[in-house]
Amino acid sequence: LKVLNDIIPGFLTSGAIDREKLAVGLDEAISRFTSSAMQVGTSTAAQDLRNINVPHPPDSPLGSVPEDAIAALRKRNLRIAGDSAGTVADAAKESIARSMETGATREQAILEVAAQLPDGNAYRAEMIADTEISRAYHAGNAATYQRAGIKQLKWVTVADPCPVCEAAAEAWNAKTQTPESVFNDLIDGEYATLENPLVPQHPRCRCKLVAVIPPEWLKP
Repeated sequence: LKVLNDIIPGFLTSGAIDREKLAVGLDEAISRFTSSAMQVGTSTAAQDLRNINVPHPPDSPLGSVPEDAIAALRKRNLRIAGDSAGTVADAAKESIARSMETGATREQAILEVAAQLPDGNAYRAEMIADTEISRAYHAGNAATYQRAGIKQLKWVTVADPCPVCEAAAEAWNAKTQTPESVFNDLIDGEYATLENPLVPQHPRCRCKLVAVIPPEWLKP
């Protein structure tokens, strides 16, 4: 709503949507949530390792987000915002104009647009946000595991997994999945498909990634 509120005055003055400003606003909105999610993912993975006394290099403090991970997330956020800006701008321009023609207030116009975005569907907007937050969280997991020297990750489903995740996890775990490759897939890759499974496999996915701990690391 804040992003839409910022672009409406310009539209009322010029009749055009400032797409660059819109992309910046979307990026700020996305980054606010995904950055926090990555920090939580990093801290959670670090605590899991500490709980079993897993050793780690002294120059790699677990729990802090690596600078390269932050930079990679920033790059993804910019791409998502840029991809969304065009769709949002077109829908916003049409909705705002229609709302104003009917005598709607500025606040009503904003709510009208928000109810239709992106791609004419507020539900889809929520799903995109949920998936991006989950991807950032698991990227934080992977970054921490890589820092700790973990060589392989495992996909773990909940006790009552959906058929999609059950099949995806089985296919994914059949191959060696390194923290580095998983991080890159989460940051640079597209959304998961049945052919290319990845946690989260779908919006509101409850699956998680865990580290495969070498036996020699575990103290008796």
